[in-house]
Amino acid sequence: MLVTAQPGSPDMKKRSADFTPIPGQDHSDDRQFIASLHKGLDVLRNLAHVNRPLGNKELSSLTGFPKATVSRITYTLARLGYLRYLPDNGKYVLGLPVLGLGYACLAGLNFAEAAKPLMQELADHANSMVALGSRDEFSMLYVAESHSRGPVSLQLRAGSRISMVRSAMGRAYLAGLPEPERVPLLAALAQHTGDKWPAHREQIEVAIDEIRRQGFCCNFGDWYPEVNSVGVPFVPADGSPVMAFTCGAPHFIISEKKARTDIGPRLADMVARLHRA
Repeated sequence: MLVTAQPGSPDMKKRSADFTPIPGQDHSDDRQFIASLHKGLDVLRNLAHVNRPLGNKELSSLTGFPKATVSRITYTLARLGYLRYLPDNGKYVLGLPVLGLGYACLAGLNFAEAAKPLMQELADHANSMVALGSRDEFSMLYVAESHSRGPVSLQLRAGSRISMVRSAMGRAYLAGLPEPERVPLLAALAQHTGDKWPAHREQIEVAIDEIRRQGFCCNFGDWYPEVNSVGVPFVPADGSPVMAFTCGAPHFIISEKKARTDIGPRLADMVARLHRA
């Protein structure tokens, strides 16, 4: 029997007030919200997304903040070590203290260590990659991954970002969210994806239905041509944010039949074992 937390279950309902911020949300009525802190974190987030040196003008364009505001933010973050200034080109890169925050966050995910041997077991069986991830704005961020020892494997690592709406991991994550979180996120995704949203919405609804019926969803080439994958939502028992597991490989390693009859059920069972552990 496949055991996965279902949308609307008590485990998900108790997290309904634990919203992960959605880009573009209006916080003007929230007196506890510190706008300047939000701007500083947004600068860090954009540097992490682009993963190359950026100057104040580029950061201003990406964030929509005035250049003078960005200049004060980058100066402050550089003084604190969270950014490193490159005098040769007048641009910034992330500083090592940011890495420390990431490791501290991973250390707080107690289930991640318990998941690693289970992920490796499935990766070896499927001759593929198994990954755990969660949402970062409109993308899914890999938190941990295990690769098979075979010659062919998807070259994605912790820190990699993939599409939320086009990937099995992203669709599983959306299926795992309680309704009060999913509805506003879907509305934001509709605005973010524009004309492509109706097709994305249809595939997301199919994935949600698959997870309700069989405990996992399938993705055949939607994320990347000729790559098949399956996804399962994961609701940590310690109250951490909703996450999702995925297992994927080129279609000649994981066929559509194998995804539905073997890999999907095994991934769902792996998540059930993790819950029991």
